[in-house]
Amino acid sequence: VQAIWILTVVSAPFLILPGLFLRRRLLAETRPVERIPFFVGIKAALGIRAFRIFALSWGLMWLGTTFTFETLPYIVTEICRLGIGDTAWFYFSTLLVSLLAYPFVMKLAERYSVKAVYRASLLAGAVAMPGLMLVNEHLPIPLFVQGLLWIVLQTACLMGAQALPGA
Repeated sequence: VQAIWILTVVSAPFLILPGLFLRRRLLAETRPVERIPFFVGIKAALGIRAFRIFALSWGLMWLGTTFTFETLPYIVTEICRLGIGDTAWFYFSTLLVSLLAYPFVMKLAERYSVKAVYRASLLAGAVAMPGLMLVNEHLPIPLFVQGLLWIVLQTACLMGAQALPGA
């Protein structure tokens, strides 16, 4: 429980501050021409094939990452055979890797296109996810290091899919 509170305090400024600065600029720049009824907008969006594919891939990616992070205490205690307090190392490593990988993902998107980096990120995340099955005590690397390497790899792979839809 303490790890979640620490993570919240550390990450909250990164989530709140951009919204405070962007909101004023966005409100001044965007003015809707007319109000579109909700169901008309949903029907129009779902009529676009690219949007349906994007929404499905994005939803499944978030389902997978949410499932992974919700089960992280189980992964730490049962697969890596560590204490529940060690879960904080895994959560903090994901936060650190996300912050470090973000600028690289943006530069890759500028160079190769958002679509290409988004697709590559989804593919890399799908390939890295089963790597959790390789974490075991038969390898000469401590379970803590194996688990940490897996979560860092998984986070780095999915950073493009997590960051680019907002862009």
